[in-house]
Amino acid sequence: MAKGKASPKSSSQHGICQSSATNVSFFMDNMFFDSNVMASYLRDIRPSASLFSLIKFRLGGHSLRVETDRWLRPKPPREQRVCRHCSMQAVEDEQHFLFDCPFYSIIRGQHFSLFGPNYQQRDLRLFFEQNSHQLGFVAHHIHLCFQARMSDESQLAPYPRL
Repeated sequence: MAKGKASPKSSSQHGICQSSATNVSFFMDNMFFDSNVMASYLRDIRPSASLFSLIKFRLGGHSLRVETDRWLRPKPPREQRVCRHCSMQAVEDEQHFLFDCPFYSIIRGQHFSLFGPNYQQRDLRLFFEQNSHQLGFVAHHIHLCFQARMSDESQLAPYPRL
């Protein structure tokens, strides 16, 4: 490499694990992570509560059971981390939260521009590759869903111990 020119850092130099078994790898593959460019939505999305909800969601810092139950001991298998907000018996993961859970269907209906013709694709990566204006609606949608979820959580019975 020519003197004075920095070589691009590999993922491992950024401290990012490349193992396909890690949560980080999932988010890098599915949540459109580019460490070299600041995403425009970080500047453009207001109010900040919606932006924080979007960031938490994209980084896995949310309270969906697919994530929170990983820290239980003994750790339940992924297929047992089912959604407590609906009767589908589906794993409560990002896909279920955004596209499938009937608990959020009214909120999805309020965001037709997000869940219109492309809704059938149900692809997380495509969903987050929308323009900055649309990502503002995504952030607002996620924020409203988290609020509804917190309200419902207070009425649910405690988690059964496995």
